[in-house]
Amino acid sequence: MATIILMWKPQAWPWTDLPEKVRALRAGEPCELTWSVGRGKNIAVGSRAFLLRVGDDLPGFMASGWVATAPKSRPHWDAERAAKGERDNYVDVTLDMLLNPAIEPPLEWRLTAGAPLKEALQHLQGSGKSIPDPAAEELEERWSQHVGHGRSIGDPGGLPEWREGDVRWRYVKHRSRERSLRRAKVEEAMKQGRLRCEVPGCGFDFEAQYGAIGRGFAHVHHLRPLAALDGEQSVSLEDLAIVCANCHAMVHRNGECRELSVLVQGAVQVSNRGHS
Repeated sequence: MATIILMWKPQAWPWTDLPEKVRALRAGEPCELTWSVGRGKNIAVGSRAFLLRVGDDLPGFMASGWVATAPKSRPHWDAERAAKGERDNYVDVTLDMLLNPAIEPPLEWRLTAGAPLKEALQHLQGSGKSIPDPAAEELEERWSQHVGHGRSIGDPGGLPEWREGDVRWRYVKHRSRERSLRRAKVEEAMKQGRLRCEVPGCGFDFEAQYGAIGRGFAHVHHLRPLAALDGEQSVSLEDLAIVCANCHAMVHRNGECRELSVLVQGAVQVSNRGHS
């Protein structure tokens, strides 16, 4: 897949909810941006995307993610130009990292970039343009280093307590998961009555245990591990199972993906101790 560069110029468009989006992403919530790619049309879903802050104030890369939708034409982001009937193409980007330049320095490139990346960026004209593979590989490596290391707290050296709470960022590769598929599985299960854990002998029901706050809540487990798939494949509701948090943790403990039937003995014991 291609790597595209999106651009943000704060002087032209103030991003008022940027701090809220940073906090949401750090809290584990899904975070998407809808961003202009100018006249760009040939941007494939799944392309890698980096957001570059431009201008004289704190320039540099500040976000990364994956293109989630094909370009769509919408009114121009500038209200005055939109009023004149101007339009741009936009893509939705699912973020995996977002920095707040007010408190976290973006990845500066003008002084530190190697020849492939510097040449590619110097010749970019507008948001949504792709960069050559050598430049993309360099950017990926530099970005990973930039967001993957927090300040070191050092060796506690005999202190009578451990240290926790240090912020450290890591770049990771992950498999996409379709949220609408999860919702469909939950809705299908609720049509049959209560939403209960499908591990034999368990049957835990969050609503029965916690009341209204537990209604509609459960974990949805992939019977075929996504990590074992050879690229993108179709997934149906039959490939999913409703499970409780405890059983889901045991299914995957130590990095494994166990058959639900393996948990029968343990689930019966847990149920007898309080899964009611």
